[in-house]
Amino acid sequence: MAANPESSETQQAVSPAGGTKFHGPVTPEASPANANLPNEPEMSLKTNETPVGFPPAMACPSPDGMIGRTREVLPCPRMLSRHYSDIRAMLRIAIPLAMAELGWMFMSVVDTIMVGGLPSSAVSIGAASVGSALFYTFAIFGIGLMAGMDTLVSQAFGAGKPADGWRSLGTGLLLATLASPVLSAAVILAIPLLGVLGIHPQVRLQAESFVRVLVWSLPSLMFYSVFRRYLQGLHDVRPVTFALLTANLVNVVGNWALIYGHLGLPAMGVRGSALSTVIARIYLVAVLLLAVALRDPAALRGMRADLTRLRELLYLGLPAAITIGLEVGVFNTSTAVIGKLGPVSLAAHTIALNAAAVSYMIPLGISSAAAVAVGRAIGAKD
Repeated sequence: MAANPESSETQQAVSPAGGTKFHGPVTPEASPANANLPNEPEMSLKTNETPVGFPPAMACPSPDGMIGRTREVLPCPRMLSRHYSDIRAMLRIAIPLAMAELGWMFMSVVDTIMVGGLPSSAVSIGAASVGSALFYTFAIFGIGLMAGMDTLVSQAFGAGKPADGWRSLGTGLLLATLASPVLSAAVILAIPLLGVLGIHPQVRLQAESFVRVLVWSLPSLMFYSVFRRYLQGLHDVRPVTFALLTANLVNVVGNWALIYGHLGLPAMGVRGSALSTVIARIYLVAVLLLAVALRDPAALRGMRADLTRLRELLYLGLPAAITIGLEVGVFNTSTAVIGKLGPVSLAAHTIALNAAAVSYMIPLGISSAAAVAVGRAIGAKD
């Protein structure tokens, strides 16, 4: 009785190139015991076949004439070199951006630490926390509006069209100019909500004065976002890292002088912390403007704004602004709820939230790097 070829024992053959294993039924050549069985039709594995589990760029080529049913493929080291280089290129952007995000977060941490040195530390920390929550409810929406610049600028320079990138820069500055007074007015008009939400009276009074000073930093925050995203699109992120790290030094000195009344300046308490933040953000804009002028001097001469690009920025940025605004709004709502419990509970909540936010900054920097890297690749049709 003839044996069923599909139920016969299997063998494994390793290709001479190494790494590629072929599994299939024992053939007449491989098993003398089955010499009288009919030959299996040969299955030639061509070099252009892609093994399951690996993209084409990582697959080892298979020699013609190898017989088998299925195969287990290991990646070729030489094929992986391209992916390693992509990872290295990504890290060159991601590490400075992660450091920049940490630098941004440390400004809030420093503010919390330094206002905590005031006599009523819990009240001061709570006031700065509530005031910042109110401010960022609107400011983060404006920052989100600029998210489209990552896409448009990186694609423009990836495609070798710098003039199109300059167009995005000019339009981004126009959008920041238009949005700043609207968002600032929204912050001021929202101040009475602190009383409606039932924030502790001592905290509320200091928070209101804090917000009225901090709101002057909103235009700087918008322009900073434009210049930062333009530099990210150029893949030149070191100035962003430098600006944020050194802005922390400016903020520390400003807090020390303005909160406690040093260098001949009046002691302003929590309002001094807000004013220090305003100064630090003006410094941020100045550094990044200088970085753009040095890195791409033609950009400041050739930038222009137009309504078509403005619509494109809003088309990309508005959904991001709404998403980020809702996300931050959840945390700010929790701050408002905790604010009803009293200064000590609010201060503890602020410290815990700052600690959690620091850990979030690293993946945020990596995601920003991925966004501009993808945009650059799309523009270059890579």
